[in-house]
Amino acid sequence: MPRRNLAVLQFTPLASQDEPDAALLGLRDRLLARLRNARPRALREYVGPAQIRSQAPEERLVELTTMGKQLNSRHLLVGQYAQDGGVVEIFLESFDALSGKRLWQTTRKVELSGLLQLEPQLARLIAAHEFGPLTFVDSVAMSERETEDGEAYAHYVRGIAYLGDTARLRDAAAELEATARRAPKLAIAYSALATAYTRRGGTMVADSVARDSLLRLATAAADRAIALAPKSAHAWIARGTVLAGGNPHRLSSARVAYEHALILDATSAEAHRQLGHVLLLQGTATLAQSHLLQAITLDPEDPSPLVDLGELELNMHAFGQSCRALDLAISINPREALAYELRAMARLHRGDVRPAWIDAETGRRLGAELAGHAISVLVDVAARDTASARTSIRMLRRQLESRKWVSVDDGGYVALGLVAIGDRDGALDVLERVRPRDAELYLILHRPGFDPLWVDSRFSRLLAASGAGVAK
Repeated sequence: MPRRNLAVLQFTPLASQDEPDAALLGLRDRLLARLRNARPRALREYVGPAQIRSQAPEERLVELTTMGKQLNSRHLLVGQYAQDGGVVEIFLESFDALSGKRLWQTTRKVELSGLLQLEPQLARLIAAHEFGPLTFVDSVAMSERETEDGEAYAHYVRGIAYLGDTARLRDAAAELEATARRAPKLAIAYSALATAYTRRGGTMVADSVARDSLLRLATAAADRAIALAPKSAHAWIARGTVLAGGNPHRLSSARVAYEHALILDATSAEAHRQLGHVLLLQGTATLAQSHLLQAITLDPEDPSPLVDLGELELNMHAFGQSCRALDLAISINPREALAYELRAMARLHRGDVRPAWIDAETGRRLGAELAGHAISVLVDVAARDTASARTSIRMLRRQLESRKWVSVDDGGYVALGLVAIGDRDGALDVLERVRPRDAELYLILHRPGFDPLWVDSRFSRLLAASGAGVAK
C-alpha cells in the first residue's frame, strides 16, 4: 500500500435536535471527489470502523497512531456533522498519524441549500492545509459546480445517498426527479435517475408491467443525459447500466456504451468496472479480467471490481487467486456480504472447511441470509455431516417454496446445496423457478458444484435460456 499524505475517515453524525438530512451522508465522498481532481495520488479513503471512538487523550492517541500505521498515511482527517432545523454544522479536524497531535480544526454552519457553496470551500481549505499552496488550476478543479441552484443540488445529493440502499430506491428516484424539475439541464441528475429506475426495475418480477414501465423511464433518462452531455462518460455509463440491467439480451449494446465511455474518459474506473462486469457475464474471461484490473489500478480502494474479479476466478476454478482478490475486497470493506459468500465457496474448494463456514456465517449476518445458510450446507457436506446438511437444506427449500419467485443468488446457492446432498431433481426444480433467466443466472450456473448437472437435459435448457442474450 503506497504512502499517502491524507487518509479521510468516515464522517459521523453528532447528537443533535434533528436527524441529519440524507444530503449529508455523502458529504465525505463528495469532498474526496473534489480533492482527487487536484491531487489524486495524495489521498486514501477509509471504509472501516466509522469513527475515532475514544475521547480520553491516551486512548485516542493509540487509536490514531494505529490507524495511521494501518493506512500508511501521514495525516488523518476526521469529520462530524449535526443539524438543527434547516441549519447544518460541519466539524473537521486533522491529526498527525505518528504523534496523534491535532494539526488543525474548523467548523462551518450553513443552511442545507448552502451545501453547494460550502463543499468547494471545505475542499480548498483541506487541500491548503494538507497539500500546500494551491495553483489556480487546482483551485478551479475543486470548485467546479454542475448547477447554481442550491435546492436542486440538495435534492441531487440526497438522491445519490438513497441510491445505494435498495430499500430507498423509490426515494432516490423521487429526489432525482425533483432535481430534474428544478434543473432540467443537469445531465448528472438524469444519469443517476436512469440508474435509480434500472435498480428499482431489477427488484421486481421479470415480466411485470411495473418493471417494463420503469425500464422505459430509465431509457428516457439515459437518453436525456446523453443529449445534454454527449461527451461525458457518466451519460454513457448510465446508458450501459440501463442496457445491462434492463434487458438480458442487450449485453453487447451495454458493452458498446461502456467502451464509448472509455473513449471519452480512459481513466474512468467506473466504466472499466462496469465493462469488466459485462464481459464477465458474457464469459469473456481474459478481457473481463483486464478491465477489472484496470479499475482496481485506477481506484484501488473500491472493493467492487475486486469482488467481480474474485467471482471470475472462482468460476475459472482459480481458487487461490479468487481468495486473494476477495481478501483485498474485505480488507477495504469488511461489510461486503457478497465477498464473504464468494470467498466461502473458494475456500471450500481449497479444502479450508472451517474458514469457509466462518465466511458463510459472516455473509449471512451481513444480510445474505438464505445464501449464507445454503453455503453452510455445502460446508456440512464437506465436513461429512450429511444429516445436518439435509435438515438445513429442507428448511431452505421450504422457504423458497413459499415465494412467488426466486432470486438468482438464493436459488443458485440453494440448488448448489441440493446438488451437494445428491438431490439433483430438487436442484433443477429450484433453478427452474429463478427469475429473471438472464446472464446473472448463466454466470451462477457455471459455479463449481453444478458439474453433475451438466449432462441433464433440464440443465441444458436452463443454460440455453439464460445464455440466450449473453453474446447479443
